[in-house]
Amino acid sequence: MRLWLCALLLLSASLWNGTALGHAYLVQSAPADGDLLRQPPQALELAFNEAVRFASATHVDPKGATRPLTSADKNSDKLSIQLPAELAQGSHLISWRVISGDGHAVGGSIVFSIGKASGGAGAGDNLDLNLSALSALVVAARYLLLLGCAFGTGAAFFHVWFTQGANHRMAPWLATWALALGAAATIASIILSGLELHGQGLNAIGDLAFWRAGLRQPIGIGALVALGALTAAAIALWTKGAIARAFSLFALSGAIFFLVLAGHARGWAPQWLSAAAITLHVAAMIVWTGALAPLALGAVRADIKFLLALKRFSNIAPMLYACLLGSGAALAATQAFGSRPAGATAWDLALAIKLALVVAVTGLAAFSRYRFTSPALTGDPLAIRVLKRTICAEIVLAVLILAVASVWRVTPPPASLALVAEPRFQIHVHGIDAMASLVIAPARVGPVHVRLEPKTADMSPLDVKDVSLALIAEGEGVQPVRFQLRQASPYVWEANGVILPSPGIWKLHVDLLIDDFRRVRLDALLSLKR
Repeated sequence: MRLWLCALLLLSASLWNGTALGHAYLVQSAPADGDLLRQPPQALELAFNEAVRFASATHVDPKGATRPLTSADKNSDKLSIQLPAELAQGSHLISWRVISGDGHAVGGSIVFSIGKASGGAGAGDNLDLNLSALSALVVAARYLLLLGCAFGTGAAFFHVWFTQGANHRMAPWLATWALALGAAATIASIILSGLELHGQGLNAIGDLAFWRAGLRQPIGIGALVALGALTAAAIALWTKGAIARAFSLFALSGAIFFLVLAGHARGWAPQWLSAAAITLHVAAMIVWTGALAPLALGAVRADIKFLLALKRFSNIAPMLYACLLGSGAALAATQAFGSRPAGATAWDLALAIKLALVVAVTGLAAFSRYRFTSPALTGDPLAIRVLKRTICAEIVLAVLILAVASVWRVTPPPASLALVAEPRFQIHVHGIDAMASLVIAPARVGPVHVRLEPKTADMSPLDVKDVSLALIAEGEGVQPVRFQLRQASPYVWEANGVILPSPGIWKLHVDLLIDDFRRVRLDALLSLKR
């Protein structure tokens, strides 16, 4: 038993040293969503919280015509998507898809208008619940793979280390079917990930290009590891001795590695806590769920071999539950605290459902462990019957918990949502002799933070003596908003607490005092929302 614990510790250490994998999110864009521009931009600039890989992009013009777009940046935290030349007046939608560090496809859309906004264009990322027909199939495949890893790989580990090869004759067959189900889900997840990456439907399932696309993703590489783990678990089920023990450890380690790699919890801050917690959580989950079906089947005959297996598992059950609950609480703590209202996201709802199920299964397990396990070990028929029923109830609850955990595949964690909840206005204001990068956050009525970086015409930093800014609303009755910016650092000027009083289209005048004899004014338009 000490051997497999050491193996898990080594696996955990290797995962700590790996590259952090997180759920990528868009930090800012230029043009920003909702911007009103005088001149057509040459490219859409996207900045992410981590390096991403460009997958695809589509342009929808004001008349509804679509065309694919490309990007020269293949793996970076900043992507430049080239836009068509001579964009028409009106609203344009750019739909983009990238691959984040954890292998998940992340998409969104940006709408900007040239000259004036036109009707019929909608924008905004569905950041709370990224659900579609294809993503639902991806979730289903992930769920079946979870079941295969938990009830197949875990059962093989239990069969080898707790029953020492002696078990109810149906247990290995059921575990083998669970492994076969997981293997089929592994293959399905590869092609579904490739289709999701490129926004394709099931009609493209026979195209080898999308199979290759799925295999190139981290989730595809992890799926191959999972397939190897499931195969090793099947070998462990039907062999004995040192061979069975070696393959069971390989299967458990491979399943843990895949489930850690396939999730995005490992990238949550603080990363050292998330890496340790997710590794421990997955390992304890597999060992616990894998024991349930063999114990329930063993209780049918209730012979001496079953009682020995029950005693061995009962000795480590408190440690398993402590690991499950402690690591789960640590992971939830990285996301559950913040300024958002309780239950504000789909992630919160899934967490609440999972916690309710965990409370139920924990109470049931504690009840059976401390009330009926000891009498069952003495051969009490009533205690064994009750124990069998409670274990069956635990199986049902475990299946439901894994189903809820699978839903997190399409629910970005709240920590990511909080960072992109407030849109910002970002634009490059151009002039003949100078330009400036301007950011106003948030892009709405009320107090805002203004950041401006003066630059020369060739984008080099420009040293200026003074910066002032004026916002003039279109229409009558609204006075201009004028304010001075202070130099926060070399080439960076800022102003805090500037009040923008009303929504609408505002003319923006930036006044740069370069020296005693030169002053440059830059003009732009700002679309302000309430």
